[in-house]
Amino acid sequence: MQQLLDKLGQLPVLSSVAQTVIRSLDDPDIDATTLGQQISRDQVLSARLLRIANSAFYGLSRQVATPHDAMMVMGLSQVRSLVLAASLAHALLHQHRHGLDRKLHWQRSFRVASIAQTLARHSRCSADTAFTAGMLHNLGELVLDTCLPEAYAAVRDEALASGLSLAEAERNAFGFDHAEVGAEVARRWKLPTVIEHAIRHYHDPESAAKERISACIAVAYLLNDHFATGDEKTPPVLPAALHAIMPLDDETILACVPDVAQAEAAAEMLLAC
Repeated sequence: MQQLLDKLGQLPVLSSVAQTVIRSLDDPDIDATTLGQQISRDQVLSARLLRIANSAFYGLSRQVATPHDAMMVMGLSQVRSLVLAASLAHALLHQHRHGLDRKLHWQRSFRVASIAQTLARHSRCSADTAFTAGMLHNLGELVLDTCLPEAYAAVRDEALASGLSLAEAERNAFGFDHAEVGAEVARRWKLPTVIEHAIRHYHDPESAAKERISACIAVAYLLNDHFATGDEKTPPVLPAALHAIMPLDDETILACVPDVAQAEAAAEMLLAC
């Protein structure tokens, strides 16, 4: 792990706006007007944010024209999570383009984030924090693909060929998995500890169940995986630990799943130049 962490310098530097957003995540007194003005200074990032905000994925009642408008309609935390995701997507877009499929990565992130946001509302915890954690839940995959491209491509191939989960193949090859990597990056970026916990434990139901936001991400991950490969009308049986903290009926679960085409469109807008 330390050898990988030593290579984190290979990651492109996030924009100054993204760094400002990261610093603001734990600041309940951040001024939305000031933050909106700072985001607006990055014209490319602002354009990406507004394209996504005005897309069918969000279905806003009115079009938004500025980052500040987006905050007023969508909420400060929602905009911050989109800005952070857009900055990360742009910084890593052209890294190892024959490795991890960036478009599929962000499609999955949008779907998990959207499901987690809805679950959080049912669980009476922060929907905005759940959305941010959902967008970043598989951050470690991007980091591994960027810092260890050849080795990580081999691990992904091994997972497909052997039938192992990606995390199992990663642990066999490296001694750790992408969730651990993502959590360490989140810690170094000084993201809120609740987001770091969710990233670390999203595919570990027992550990995720100890924190409600983490539980939302873990359930969202399971639901997205199930509905992407299984019967869209039959919800999966949740692990006991997660069901205990989130006793959801089938109707609620089905209502959480976003439109696939809209999530795909939002991901394309995130990656558009």
